[in-house]
Order: sequence, then C-alpha cells, then structure tokens
Amino acid sequence: MGTVGLKLMDGASVTLSGVLYIPEVEGSLISVAKLAEKDVVAKFSKDK
Repeated sequence: MGTVGLKLMDGASVTLSGVLYIPEVEGSLISVAKLAEKDVVAKFSKDK
C-alpha cells in the first residue's frame, strides 16, 4: 500500500493513502469513498 497525489480539475491537489498499485489492471480505478473522505465531490459524465 502507498499514497498517490491527484491534481483535481479545479487546480486543487489531494493525497490519497492506502492505495494499491496493480500493474495487471488496464486503466485506472479510483475509490469514490476515498475521495469523499477528503471532501472531494466526484461528478460523472458520459462526455468525459
């Protein structure tokens, strides 16, 4: 387990801890629950 830093669309940064790196997984997965712990609001759209 480790940490990862993310830059948000509004320019803010957030660090998530307790993340896993799994090289076999194609693409990126992110936990909405972990974002919510940091008071990040996730917005989903079919266009982005």
